[in-house]
Amino acid sequence: MQIFPRALKLLDMCIILKWRNDYDTIYNSKTIGRISPHQHFFWFFTRLNSEKFIGIVFENGDRHKVALVTFSQINFNTYLTSININPKFRGKGLAQNMIASAIEFVEFKSTDLYAEIKETNVRSIRAFTNAGFVFFTRNENEKISTFVLRIK
Repeated sequence: MQIFPRALKLLDMCIILKWRNDYDTIYNSKTIGRISPHQHFFWFFTRLNSEKFIGIVFENGDRHKVALVTFSQINFNTYLTSININPKFRGKGLAQNMIASAIEFVEFKSTDLYAEIKETNVRSIRAFTNAGFVFFTRNENEKISTFVLRIK
């Protein structure tokens, strides 16, 4: 399946909320529970208008939205990376390629990318490690592991 990256747009807001409130997303998320439309709209508008946030949406050849990969700047050359896949496209082995494609699309240079993943989220850990991320540290209390990809 061919997928194509593009920048996040306002028209993506409602579908991203739907994916975020999917049962599997909630289970695998660091934040607990459903997100209200009000919370999501605030998050979305804040990120969309921020120079410290990059959102890449992937679509297939039929223009169906497949996933969102985000990069949130922590400091000058460090970003926190995440992915949320449309429930209809999960389990198809697409995540690794979308993570790598999003990184290439943004054209990062001399950057550290981090991914914080719940230890029970085996699929996400596999996708990020297959995309080149390596284990960095573990938060024992939250059962979250952090992985890093250093781009030269």
